[in-house]
Amino acid sequence: MTISVRRITLDPVVNITIAESVINDFSRQDINQPVCLDLSHCRAIDIGAGYRLGNLLRRLSSAGELTVQLPPEHYTEQTGSPNLFHLFTRSGLGPAIARHAKVITSGNVDVSSSLKEYYTRTLSRPSQNSVYIADAHLGAVDLEDEARFARLLTDLLRRVNVNVVTLDRRPLGDVIAFCFEATQNVLDHAAKSPLRDASSIFSYLALRYHAAASVPSEGDFAGYVKRAGRELSATKPLHWLEIVVNDDGNGIPARQTQNPEIYWSSIQAEEEALGQALSHSSVKIRAGDSKIRGSVAGLGFTRIRNSLRQLRAFASLRSGRCLATFDGLSTRRDEFYLHRGGFGLALGFMPGTAIQVVVPIIPDEKQQGLPFDQ
Repeated sequence: MTISVRRITLDPVVNITIAESVINDFSRQDINQPVCLDLSHCRAIDIGAGYRLGNLLRRLSSAGELTVQLPPEHYTEQTGSPNLFHLFTRSGLGPAIARHAKVITSGNVDVSSSLKEYYTRTLSRPSQNSVYIADAHLGAVDLEDEARFARLLTDLLRRVNVNVVTLDRRPLGDVIAFCFEATQNVLDHAAKSPLRDASSIFSYLALRYHAAASVPSEGDFAGYVKRAGRELSATKPLHWLEIVVNDDGNGIPARQTQNPEIYWSSIQAEEEALGQALSHSSVKIRAGDSKIRGSVAGLGFTRIRNSLRQLRAFASLRSGRCLATFDGLSTRRDEFYLHRGGFGLALGFMPGTAIQVVVPIIPDEKQQGLPFDQ
């Protein structure tokens, strides 16, 4: 008996619209055949596209054997190690491939073992403007003491790029507050009820530095970048700190309602659940499976919004079939804005929750590091 394999071949440039189209193609509830994701022609992955495809991989791998084909030039026989940084690691897709794919090839070479070993060995090491803290849902980083977390994050930020010299306004406290609350949400919610099998969950906090923003030609983020250039740094190009807190677990709507089937029912119910989670309503007390910190639960997103506002940052939150954005430069809205219809099509189901933030940085050539000690 021959089992048919569903093949997905991606274009040389993978943008958010393409990633969302692939997710949409798999939006039926059941995936009942092995999948091969062909990235052999891939030459560029836009910001925001990689984590979307990466989260989809957990769902594809649960249906059977997942095979991923990488470009042939990304394997060096001299070292036996893949050279995937620029194309895959910074996008978030490479680590997800290593976690979820059964078979990984580069050209005609099976690189499954070497790729998995590569990311196990190097993922958390700061290199070339990027660093990951993997498996946040397992408590890989101390999220019970914010002072200890602050010391760790400050050290990682310094290592990401020593030439980054200033963040607008009061950077360090707000960057720490955002990362602490968002990563703590992963610990508290990603792999808890109603998730049936948490064994293959992948989660991370990633910090990346960009000397220029790669933006789509239109949309909220494109408009934000243009306004940031005018309002924050009219005389020199802005640099950017990108922060991604991601997991491919429950997703906010399923966790909020304690109903894993919500992704196959009314989108209105899913949007309502996300709205509740974003506005002070915590599921912790009802679920009874995660720690209640402080006297009041449910203030994490309030603190996240306050930090984004102070940083004048842009945030995109993708969970289940929902997309919400926050514009830290906007004077008209101080909440996350829920987009209905996404990128011109109904959004498909993406496992988990990803919140991606870009923080504007004004370069100062006189400095040689982040002025976090001032």
